[in-house]
Amino acid sequence: MKRLFWLILAVALTLTTGCSQVPTSTPSASSSLGQASGDDPIAVAYQLILQRSVDPIDAATLATAGVNGLRAALIENGVTPPEVPSPTFTQDANQDASLLHATVQATIDRYSSKLSSQKANDAVISAMAKSVGDCHTSYFTPEQFKQQIAWVQGQMQFGGIGASLRKAKPGDPLVIWRVFAGTPAAKAGLKDGDVIQAVDGRDVSSYSVQAVVDLIRGPVGKPVQLTILPVGQRTSRPVTIVRGEIQPPNVEYHMLPNQIGYVQLYGFPENVAGQLKQALDALDRQGARSWIIDVRDNGGGALDSVTQVLSMFVPKNTLLFYLYDANGKRTDYLADGSVRSHVPPIVVLTNDGTGSGGEIFAAVLQEQGIATLVGSRTAGCVGTGQLFPLPGGSGLQVAIAKLLTGQGKVLNQLGVTPDISIDMSVQDLTNGHDPQLQRGVELIQSGH
Repeated sequence: MKRLFWLILAVALTLTTGCSQVPTSTPSASSSLGQASGDDPIAVAYQLILQRSVDPIDAATLATAGVNGLRAALIENGVTPPEVPSPTFTQDANQDASLLHATVQATIDRYSSKLSSQKANDAVISAMAKSVGDCHTSYFTPEQFKQQIAWVQGQMQFGGIGASLRKAKPGDPLVIWRVFAGTPAAKAGLKDGDVIQAVDGRDVSSYSVQAVVDLIRGPVGKPVQLTILPVGQRTSRPVTIVRGEIQPPNVEYHMLPNQIGYVQLYGFPENVAGQLKQALDALDRQGARSWIIDVRDNGGGALDSVTQVLSMFVPKNTLLFYLYDANGKRTDYLADGSVRSHVPPIVVLTNDGTGSGGEIFAAVLQEQGIATLVGSRTAGCVGTGQLFPLPGGSGLQVAIAKLLTGQGKVLNQLGVTPDISIDMSVQDLTNGHDPQLQRGVELIQSGH
């Protein structure tokens, strides 16, 4: 089963995004790598990126990126300037892997008090993955990798507070978009629209959403202190929250006025199609005459799940999308025949956090004339990635195929343009105002 992956700005605290296939074994680095064996995560990652990437990767450039990542990690740990060897890479993948291994080992030996082997591995592999320039190639630490697998399987659980975060754009305040009922965040009195200024005394105003997520998550039962600027106020206050076990939802739904059924679809893990069917059936029983399906901040999931969900709306055997791998082999994904007997008017909400499977879902319904898209342009991160376990428990995702919609549209690096474009500002976030949802409701009420 092939998978998708996304990487976007807005990431929910209760949701780890992404999707990929995990093979039963990891290819080992070639024995000709000298000291760099199949037990070395850097060597294995290096070979995987070179061998499995859908686009050709320059071996010397990849190794150089790894060395630069090592230098950056030392600077971050207070070593200025770091003395790291600068090998002359040769474009021979095996020889360059050996040179990279020797460079990393010499650096660890020199700075053992500043940089552990695990931190060095994290820095080198992460830098190599980023150098590919594809959002479907990325590195996961051991803990992130476990969470990624659990999320794809629909079994995600972690220690957290139970709230989702959002930024209108980079540099804007980090706002609590939604506090989930019954969670530690709700019990602590956090509200939608509150701004998080610091975590455990660390100013996070310049941090990415994901970086703040990583700080807030932690062991169940352990406290985390947030500095909160409450919605509508000018004075911040500290809030200490004891982390609880969070199991993020895949689908949430409720009725809006005027018989509009609202569904929030958070992602496409393996079990989501059945959950979405239950939600739509329940809304139908409650008399819904139209649906708003919200895929904002939906980063994707299993390709088979995307196919199953789209098949609820699209006639049997319709070409939904297709893939091309590095060898030019094409794989088609068709609607499986499980289309619902009645599909009412649909509005799909999108934003720049809609990625990968979320983008495919929106794009296919748009090009088939089944839904009207409202919101902002999507992330433009569409393709297929495969997850590989690395020695030591970490993981690597590699972009292995390109994806096009059934009508041949390329979405990667372009995104999906909604039929009605409307953005959300930081003022909207902090005031709890949702202009995208409001416009979707107005569109349905107007009969267009």
